[in-house]
Amino acid sequence: MADTLRAELGIQVELVPGSGGVFVVRVGETIVADKRAGFPSPQACVEKVRAALAEQKD
Repeated sequence: MADTLRAELGIQVELVPGSGGVFVVRVGETIVADKRAGFPSPQACVEKVRAALAEQKD
């Protein structure tokens, strides 16, 4: 998924190791995807990150 975000949005992506199957995607401090709400597809994750980045620019 990190490669998809890099390719689609041209952004830096940092993978942070965790334990217990944690999967959270953040833009700054905003959580845009969390597997507890359902594991997002790569394209859904890209769209959520894109929307969060646009919101930050406003």
